[in-house]
Amino acid sequence: METSKIDYIVKVDETNAQQMLIEESSRRLVVVDFWADWCEPCKQLMPLLEKLAHEYAGQFLLAKVNVDEQKGWGREKQADDCAAAAYPEPAHRDAD
Repeated sequence: METSKIDYIVKVDETNAQQMLIEESSRRLVVVDFWADWCEPCKQLMPLLEKLAHEYAGQFLLAKVNVDEQKGWGREKQADDCAAAAYPEPAHRDAD
């Protein structure tokens, strides 16, 4: 498991996903950042998420998933949908 210098920002891959995404969520909020080098919205969002993680100093875990390195696990959409992770749609919409 690769962890950054600070224990509230972690790189998630197949080897630590269970621990970082599932088990850790029973202790604190886990924010998952799906990103890619080619994704401009991801690059814009990443510094903000990291700043918040530092400001909140462990009150939540920032779990970073590189979609190019982790193809095939937990992704039903194609990698070019990465920008949608940066700007998610509302969970529900009112009926017309």
